[in-house]
Amino acid sequence: MVKVGGYILGEFGNLIAGDPRSSSAVQFELLHSKFHLCSAATRGLLLSTYVKFANLFPEIKPQIQEVSFIRTLYKKNCSLSVHLLVSGDTCCYYCLTYFFDTT
Repeated sequence: MVKVGGYILGEFGNLIAGDPRSSSAVQFELLHSKFHLCSAATRGLLLSTYVKFANLFPEIKPQIQEVSFIRTLYKKNCSLSVHLLVSGDTCCYYCLTYFFDTT
């Protein structure tokens, strides 16, 4: 269910973000609260959703950038994760959110 929710919010979350009960911050917090329970495939999808959120919702971009697993993986040269694909994607997404900052 988290995978389906992550996909739907990544694609269409902007349509419901105007409601305070489903603001961008609420969407991110709800998804991220389940991250540690997910499989590698679902974590990869959630990372994609987080990057979409960072692009669509500049107000939560710092919150997304400060997610501890992204910072930890990047600082450790992406060697912390057993799942290399998720680890590699995390590094790429981290770089995208920091180095291509349009604000």
